[in-house]
Amino acid sequence: MIKDLSQMMQILDPGIVVFMNIAMIVDIFVTFSKVGLCTKNQENHQKKTISVKLRKQRIRNKKSCTDNTMIERVFVSNANRIEINDWLYVDNKCIKCLGGMQNRPKSTKYELEMKALRRLCGNVIEEDELRKQLEESNGNVSVVIGRVVAKLMNPQIESCDPDFVNKVNQSENEHIIELVEQKLDKLKKEEEKIEIGETKPGINLQGHCRNMDCLAAKAKLPVWINLEFGSVTFVSDNTAYNCPDCKQSTVTSIIKVMIFNSEHSICASDDTIPVKDNHYQCTYPIKSGLSYDLKANKIRQHATSLEDLITRSEIAMTSVEIVNLVAELQNYLITVVKPSKVKDKAFDVGRFTILCDNATKLQTAVAVMKKAEKFNLIVSEDKDFFERQSKTHHRFHNIKLYVPKHDVYVEMQATLKNFTTLEGYTVIENPKLSHLFYEHIRAWKPNGPEEEELKQEGDKTLARINDVICEWIDDKGIQKITYHYKSHLDIGILKPPQLCKKSESEINANTSLRIAQFVYEQLCKFTPTKLKGKAIYVILYEYYKKYIIGNKSPASCADFLSLLQEARKLEMEEDPAISQALEMYIPLQANSYPHMDSDDNQNNQTYDCHQNVLEFLGAEEKEEKSEQHQKRKVMIIQGKSGSGKSIFCRHLEETLWDNYKLNSKSPIPVYISFPKVYNKHHEKDIILQALQGKNINKEIMDAIREKISFVFIMDGFDEIFDFYRKNENEQYFCDRFNLHEWNAKIIVTCRSSVLHDDDIKSTLIGANQNDTTMMYLWPFTKQQMHNYIEKFANMKFKNNNNVGNTNDWTTQQYEETLNNYPNLHKMIEEPFLLQLILNVLPSLIQQYGAGSNISKVQIYEVFNDQWIDIHSQNVISNLSELRIQMNINKIKAALKQYCLDLGFDMFHQGDQVTIEPGFRYQNDDTILSKLDPKMENESKGIVDEVTKVKTMDENSGVKNIWEKYFHGDSIAKYVLRRVGENKYQFLHKSCQEYYAAQKIIFDIISWKPSIVDVDNINNQQFQQQFEIHIQKLSINYKILNEELGIIQFIAERVHESNPIYVNLKSRLFRIIESSKNNANVSIAAANAATILNSANVNMHYRDWSSIKIPNAILDHSFLEGTDFSNC
Repeated sequence: MIKDLSQMMQILDPGIVVFMNIAMIVDIFVTFSKVGLCTKNQENHQKKTISVKLRKQRIRNKKSCTDNTMIERVFVSNANRIEINDWLYVDNKCIKCLGGMQNRPKSTKYELEMKALRRLCGNVIEEDELRKQLEESNGNVSVVIGRVVAKLMNPQIESCDPDFVNKVNQSENEHIIELVEQKLDKLKKEEEKIEIGETKPGINLQGHCRNMDCLAAKAKLPVWINLEFGSVTFVSDNTAYNCPDCKQSTVTSIIKVMIFNSEHSICASDDTIPVKDNHYQCTYPIKSGLSYDLKANKIRQHATSLEDLITRSEIAMTSVEIVNLVAELQNYLITVVKPSKVKDKAFDVGRFTILCDNATKLQTAVAVMKKAEKFNLIVSEDKDFFERQSKTHHRFHNIKLYVPKHDVYVEMQATLKNFTTLEGYTVIENPKLSHLFYEHIRAWKPNGPEEEELKQEGDKTLARINDVICEWIDDKGIQKITYHYKSHLDIGILKPPQLCKKSESEINANTSLRIAQFVYEQLCKFTPTKLKGKAIYVILYEYYKKYIIGNKSPASCADFLSLLQEARKLEMEEDPAISQALEMYIPLQANSYPHMDSDDNQNNQTYDCHQNVLEFLGAEEKEEKSEQHQKRKVMIIQGKSGSGKSIFCRHLEETLWDNYKLNSKSPIPVYISFPKVYNKHHEKDIILQALQGKNINKEIMDAIREKISFVFIMDGFDEIFDFYRKNENEQYFCDRFNLHEWNAKIIVTCRSSVLHDDDIKSTLIGANQNDTTMMYLWPFTKQQMHNYIEKFANMKFKNNNNVGNTNDWTTQQYEETLNNYPNLHKMIEEPFLLQLILNVLPSLIQQYGAGSNISKVQIYEVFNDQWIDIHSQNVISNLSELRIQMNINKIKAALKQYCLDLGFDMFHQGDQVTIEPGFRYQNDDTILSKLDPKMENESKGIVDEVTKVKTMDENSGVKNIWEKYFHGDSIAKYVLRRVGENKYQFLHKSCQEYYAAQKIIFDIISWKPSIVDVDNINNQQFQQQFEIHIQKLSINYKILNEELGIIQFIAERVHESNPIYVNLKSRLFRIIESSKNNANVSIAAANAATILNSANVNMHYRDWSSIKIPNAILDHSFLEGTDFSNC
């Protein structure tokens, strides 16, 4: 309490000179002097009184100050001072103060004024001095007080003109008043905060903590304890509740009860009748020594059934009370929306939606609704989720009004128009989405951890959607989310695999399936154009991708395409030969019939192979030819070994990807290497295996089939045909591989002459010939060869410059050198052979002079030796970095032997791709474990068959055939071409054929008789010993009829001038002779006869009676006079 003026002056900073309207100073002083004697409620009332008086002072002060010579800032230096921050004007003149006592007579009437002055200033100035100044001012108390105040605050100011007050600017005075009011309010708020704990819905008890280590207890602050809903009984001064500050059971006395958002009752022990109420906030003082019974229940409707509730609510919503309240809201231009019909869901019954233009209007609406008692309504529940987030992050202020007349609660939900999703009033796109999503997940009781995760993440997703709708996220944050937006029209949403083959009743019976279907349909239909809509779409798509589809599977066609493109990029990085070949690609020519050696490919009417394929695929539908192609689904491309089939497939794949980028409706190309993915035990799943190899999960395949059209580019059918034809269940490859299940056109490449005409008709064309188009690749023309050589020379120049090598050949040098070797002219018509020859041409001219007759096998020999040299140098370089020295010749020999053995074993096993052990059956087992349900019986048989095959392989050593080629520290495998994870093959199939042929040849010519004196051994002895060894020769392992490349390489060695091959021809004849007496060498004998015939060796007048050469190819052979009796 402020007792006198001096105490009030001490509150102000003595370093500041301030003059206020004296009436104001006196009035505030008098009022403050009373505050200390009041109760808290009286104190608040007195503070309000000060505010009123300050407002009145605005009216009283009409004059402004114009001669301002001094401006000072009033502030308070500590918390005990009155905070009145303002700019005040001080005049250096003494001004006569206004007052109402100037004309009072000099008599004892001054005693009344003196009495006031003694009370106010008696402790700071003598009574005589006060009386003197009072007389000088003609009894004007205000002037006296002004002088005293000035003297107290600045002794330098001796006097003050009474007219000073008239100089105070009216606007400044008003500003002072406003600041005083603000500071008073601030003081009030700070006092209200001095309570510990938090009040929440239900029962809240206030008491004092007795733990002297507790800060609340030391400060003697009351604490709140929330007991939520329920019943409680306690004795006011004998309790043991946990203090919210120290967490100890030391709140032993209760002084107050507040019950919030509840229907409740309270009864004291001195009163038998309980007090019942349902007002949203009721506070009750607690008397010491009494016991209390409290009950608090959540606000619930009192209806007997849903129908009863609907009836009551409809009546209440049209009652006079509610109508009057709505009218009052509408007077403030607030939109009130009543549902046209009460919904059949309990949580929506009896709800008005209050829509406001801005936050100020919302506050007005809430204020009006909280005064509902004047409309004979009771505010029973008040939930403010506008400034703090609700569970779903929906932003609103919810008030439940009790209508006593109808014993029902009516809900008033207030929000901003920008935040509502109410149809007809919302600005949000697809407004039903968030509400429908909420209805799907709100009452869901998950079964198992997967469903629990789906529900929890669904709740989070709904909250994120509402964060966007209700702007808990600012514009910058929403904009950031929309950066990831792509329309479903562009990306193509894939159907969840769990919905495939599910009936509508099955989906409706399972909440997780219903949610999956709901989200899928929303993503397929919703096409937002505004910022919020796009952000909502992105959030929903992220939930769909991560928790409905799963991160391991694509959720859209765009995701699927990204995986395919990433797989293609990886394939290119792992196999640089493809990128290099594409860089030098020259468009191929083709025709509808195969090329014969007698044909002149310079003059024949060929067409562009690439363009013809695009027409077949429907890229140019205006052409008549294209219309014919549209009826066909399969194109077979045949060509000789090295004719460019594989690189054409890669070039076609690249072109189709480029076309897709320009037109998203174009089919998706998928390159499939038959040797790489074919598995004779799972032929029906060849496309699944190919896509799984590109990181696409099998579970999503059905959805992919429904959405996407494909071009399957299937390369190298001839390389699997040996295994394929052994299965006679179904011959036509489209049926065997289940290709009809896909919306696809199919390109298949195959080597010419590997399949007979009957095989082509039964396996590649099938019964319906109208489905298939046949095309044959033709050799290079001279112009094509020139273009290729030019590209090759440019590439060499670029590569050599990068490594600092300037020894380059020009296009002209290559062409002039090739002209010096006429027999190469036919070879360089084939793209791969041309590439090989250009690579080794500098080395060839060193070994073979101009005009030499260089064979194909000699070219491969030089090329492979050069290939081995390059890798040997790399090995030596890497070892030298580790300070390991090795003989380069030993490395070369080891690598050559590695290639010879591997090349032959690949021929023997019929594989063009070798797999590093530990991974051979991994993918197969994965596919088996994930077969479709309809194939369960069939898959069991397959499992048995695979088990049988594996057991057989383990016994025979076939399964581990590759193990010797892939030791953990082996570097030899790096001479191979890596074509996938732990999969390797030679640079070209012809390279593998070359090494297999060399292995067969070396086995034959390296044999030596066991007799020491070799020079004196006769023919009979030699033949007898050789026949014993033939059975072990590699030529006796397998018929070569399907391996024309191997046959050609061996046949060329028959005529080789190199001395090491001098005995090859004679030993081939010896092999045939040995079959007369030993049927176990019949394979070797048949192969020998085929090779000799291919080499055009004269076999006239031979005694081949009783020889055994089954399946030998003797077409067009020279056999005049040869005896084949008993063969």
